[in-house]
Amino acid sequence: MNRKKGISSKRVKTFWGVLLSLCVAFTFMPAALPSSANAVSASNAAAALYKADGKTVVRYYSSLKSAIKGLSNNNRIIKVLNKDVTLTGGITVNRDYKYTIDLNGHSVTGSSTSALLDITAGTVGIANGTITNTGGGSTVAENGGSAVLPEDYSGSISSSSLSHIPQAHFVNLTAEGNGSQTLNGSSWTSGSRFIRTGSSLHLTFTPSDTSVYEVAGLTVNGADKGKITSYTIADSSRTRDYSVSVKYDYISFNVQAVTMMGSSANTICGTIDPAGTTAVRKGESRTITISAKDGYQLDDVVVDGVSQGAVTSYTFSNVNEDHTISAYYEKTALFIMLDPGHFKNYNKGAVSGYYEGNQMWKLGNYLESALKEYPGIIVGKTKSSLMTYESGVYARGLKAKGYDLFVSLHSNSSDVSSVDYPLAIVSANAPMYTEARGVGVKLAKVVKSTMNTKQDYQIWIKRQSDGRDWYGVIRGAAEYDVPAVIVEHSFHSNRTAAKWLMSDANLQKMADNEAAAIADYYGLSKDGTVAAPKKPTGFRLTVRSSSKIKISWTKSLGATGYQIYRKDSSGNYTKIATTSSSSYTDSGLVSKTTYTYKIRAYRTNGSAKTTSSCASARSATTK
Repeated sequence: MNRKKGISSKRVKTFWGVLLSLCVAFTFMPAALPSSANAVSASNAAAALYKADGKTVVRYYSSLKSAIKGLSNNNRIIKVLNKDVTLTGGITVNRDYKYTIDLNGHSVTGSSTSALLDITAGTVGIANGTITNTGGGSTVAENGGSAVLPEDYSGSISSSSLSHIPQAHFVNLTAEGNGSQTLNGSSWTSGSRFIRTGSSLHLTFTPSDTSVYEVAGLTVNGADKGKITSYTIADSSRTRDYSVSVKYDYISFNVQAVTMMGSSANTICGTIDPAGTTAVRKGESRTITISAKDGYQLDDVVVDGVSQGAVTSYTFSNVNEDHTISAYYEKTALFIMLDPGHFKNYNKGAVSGYYEGNQMWKLGNYLESALKEYPGIIVGKTKSSLMTYESGVYARGLKAKGYDLFVSLHSNSSDVSSVDYPLAIVSANAPMYTEARGVGVKLAKVVKSTMNTKQDYQIWIKRQSDGRDWYGVIRGAAEYDVPAVIVEHSFHSNRTAAKWLMSDANLQKMADNEAAAIADYYGLSKDGTVAAPKKPTGFRLTVRSSSKIKISWTKSLGATGYQIYRKDSSGNYTKIATTSSSSYTDSGLVSKTTYTYKIRAYRTNGSAKTTSSCASARSATTK
């Protein structure tokens, strides 16, 4: 027989408990007020607090008194808004800041036997309106603070009325060092002046001894104006407070020092010390030292446009003008970035103990050592240890900056355990594709022959919808036009392949063979001999302006760099640049003049160096 379920006493108690809680909540909950009930805005404010620019509102207030109370910074402007102000008594002005009360063309009227504005702290500028005390007291009193009226205004704060106070703004001056300043012809040491608006301000800055000192720097409202001796604030610009800072120091000149590869600044190739812009005191000397980093050699040092040869130091003596010094380098090595794929204990294989991250780390170390046996190869790695994590794939690819080749080492995986072939995934786009595919084919063949895989090697490219490379490491390397290859050493899901890759002896053999394949592709050998590179193709000139011609070409297989020559007035060719890039911009040329160029590739292996024949000469005329 069916019976209805009754309501238990426990559920009844729970119901009444919830009801009681709701009643209590509604009983003691305050009535919600409209969010705008007491809001002060531009439409109903009596005053507003502005930044020193006179344009940016910090906050609106319902009264002049509350605006003064709301001050919390120097260099503010309190502006009266919308209507005249009537006070029921005096106001104590006790904010210890420097600021302006801008009456904004309005009047402030009140009745007090003492002062309407009793300034007990701070420095207060009063401008642009009228203040009247009808109770017999003064308009303003200074009782610990300072009241400032516009310069040249005839009114006195002790009077009962200040009529038509003109608009004015603070101008603050700080000066450091040996010198003097004037404002509109009158001497001004430092500090603040409250100057009426209506005329331009002319400031001058004079070092105490112009043969020794100079204006080292001038800033106006934080903006650097340089080493100038005068500055004018036009009347049309005087709608705000101004802060002026001048520094006097010993006369100095700038020495600008940079390291260069071709026509571009490059800090990878070497060091110059001190680098950048250095101020040198007049009459003193400064020595610049220059050195090359591994894989580069100093080609030339150019001082003020004049070649000094491959000097490792240069001294500017008795400096009396600005100077420039540029150190030019040429690449002497093949730079390879190795990327041992993944991290510790990542991607378990078909045999016990196999992890892709662990075995590729070992292979990367073996390959690094094998490549270093070739005198002309510099090797880097994307990580320094076998970690339990790794940075993003794109970030690893970006580490190819400054390198010539990026190689990422992996083993593949498949749901089909019999799959057994090497795979090279290469850069999909120009200018990297040709070189990446060439290296990729060689490495894939090496993996096939060394591991004796059952299936032949494959070469892949893959792009995103935007045309860039699909794989993050290749895409990162492409940011710097570096050819990249992902090498899959067969499949660790295949027991035979995984077992082979577990052997350290096999990994060493693989590393030796892969290093030999890379060296062969670039024409390098362990004995230091080096094959000559092919001459550059696609050599062309593009006139950029009346003083610049861009020289560009297609990179040659295995070239370490390129030497650019320009024909001089006597018909001889002089080397003007060495670069590892595929372009160079020749600047400082003469308008409407024809220039003729040649270019050749070079390849180095340690101290050995060979060059290609020159590409046919090309000529262009500047605009």
